[in-house]
Amino acid sequence: PASIIGCAMEAAILGLSFGGILGQAYAVPYYDSKSKGWKAQFQAGYRGYISKMIDNVTTYAASASEIRENDKYDYDTGEGWVRHKPALANRGEVIGAWAKAVHNNGIQTVVVIGIEEIHLARDASSSYSNASKGGYAEKTPWGKYFGAMAMKTAIHRLAKLVPMSSSL
Repeated sequence: PASIIGCAMEAAILGLSFGGILGQAYAVPYYDSKSKGWKAQFQAGYRGYISKMIDNVTTYAASASEIRENDKYDYDTGEGWVRHKPALANRGEVIGAWAKAVHNNGIQTVVVIGIEEIHLARDASSSYSNASKGGYAEKTPWGKYFGAMAMKTAIHRLAKLVPMSSSL
């Protein structure tokens, strides 16, 4: 219970909504081998990252999406643009993801990642790795919501390039 309260306090300090439908911050369970029990660890959600990108004085919009096999897309990260037209049916498997921030001066920051980078991020996740070893990887967020997790990964990469609100 104390670790959950700590997560809620950390979310409040950062100005993020904790749990619920906004998805800005979460309490993620992990096993603490020292205390031999489960504890909650604070984790900002991708919507929390977007919120904090927009809260700064230089960025006014942020967006992201997964890219699937039958979608039409083009991008230029150097010039800072992405065009993405999702197929209306039979989109196919996830092959990438993108995230974009639009700044007040008209400049756009774009991150596009391919499936190999997404798999590397997934495999680096300790919860997914442990679940894979235990045979229940399909029950993790990576197993249930691969497209959303791919998009989250692109947003996290974008967050490294974009000014953020000082609270995060």
